[in-house]
Formats: sequence, C-alpha cells, structure tokens
Amino acid sequence: MKCEHCGNNLSLEDKVCPYCGKENTLAQKHNKDMAKFEKDYASVKNEVLTNSRRLSGLTVRITVIAVLVALIAALILCIGGSFDIRSAREERMIREHLNEHKANIENFMDSKNYIGLYYYFQANRLAYSESLEDYYMAYTASSCYNQLLEYFGYLLHEDSYVSDEEAMERIAGIMERFAEMKDPKSDFEKKKYYNNADVVAYINGLADHSETLIQGYFGLSAEDMESFGTLSKARKQVMLEEGWNNGKE
Repeated sequence: MKCEHCGNNLSLEDKVCPYCGKENTLAQKHNKDMAKFEKDYASVKNEVLTNSRRLSGLTVRITVIAVLVALIAALILCIGGSFDIRSAREERMIREHLNEHKANIENFMDSKNYIGLYYYFQANRLAYSESLEDYYMAYTASSCYNQLLEYFGYLLHEDSYVSDEEAMERIAGIMERFAEMKDPKSDFEKKKYYNNADVVAYINGLADHSETLIQGYFGLSAEDMESFGTLSKARKQVMLEEGWNNGKE
C-alpha cells in the first residue's frame, strides 16, 4: 500500500507515513472496520452460544423423555408378556387337574356349599379359566353371596366403617343382581349361564336362599317377599331400610 501524499510504501499498521509524517487514512479506516467486525463477531458468537445452550438443554429433555417413554413401553410389554405367560401356565395346570376340579365344584354345588365353592375358585384361581367356563356363573353367584354376608356383618357391628345406609344400598344391589340371574329373559351372561342346567339350578337355589336370609334379617313378611324380586333397586333399598328400622324399635 502506498502513501497517498508522498507515494512511499506503507503498511496497515502505520498510523502515519514514516517518510512524510502525514496521517495514514487507509489504516484508520481499516482499523475501524476491524473493530466493527470484531464487535459484530463477538455479538454473533454470544448469540450462537446462548442458542446452543438452550437447544442443548431442550435436546437433553427431549432425549430423556424419549428414553423414559421407551422404558415404560418396554415395561408394559414385559408385564403383559409375564401376565400372558402366567395365565397360560395356570390354564395348563387347571387342565391337568380338570376332572378333579369339576368333581369338586359339582360336590360344592350338590351340597349347596355356597361359600366353599367361592373360596375353592379363589384358592385355585379358577374364575377366568376357559376350561371351566360353564361354571363361571356359579362362581359369580357365590361371590355375590359372599358379599351379601359381608354387608350383613357390617349392619350387625355398630362400629363398622360402612354406614347402615351404604350397607343396605349394597345389599339391594346384590339382590338386584340375583333377580337378573334368575330371569330367563335377562341378558346377564346368557352364554355362560345357560350352558349348564346344574349351574342354573344352583343359582336359582342360591338366590332363593338369599331371599330367605333377607326376610329374616330385615323382618319382612311373606307378602313383602312375593314382590321383592320384581322391585327396582331403589324400592328394594327402601323396603330394607323400613324393615331394619322397624326391627330396632
């Protein structure tokens, strides 16, 4: 680069010409441009670093969430697979002793051992076995009966955490279910219910037995019981409450 005043050679670092002593205007302009460039560069650098940190944090969060979702999905698959394996193993064991289970269930039904049948199913995990599907409704009826006795117990214990009103509401609901089971026109588990005539007889007998208990516990008359099975759940509950309160007087 040459001095614009004397024509001698200059460098960008020379603020004045070493030959004529005049100011090197090109060097000043260059220095200003460099200062502006350095300032702009620093600003852009800071912005890039800030955005990079923000994006890095977001990326980390997204990555963590993605990993957690993958782990949860894998856990669900493992649990589902374990349940299927356990169910298949239980069903295989039930089939290996199928005749024994059927004989025991029939004995419980014949002897009208309602609670015994319920706990036999529970203890041997038979409730949802495809091999014993014909007996499923016998188990369901026995389960309802077991609940009925539990709520009778709540009524008899004054310090029970279940109120009398709640207990009688539940009892009315159970008796409503028995009424559905006894009704040939009911859609309640028709396929499983009507496959076995012995099961139908067992359920009807259990429902009648439950109505006898209801009559005794709540002091209802024979006339009351004639219409009891046809009443709505709400009307059943009212009748139970009236009988219970009358018995306390």
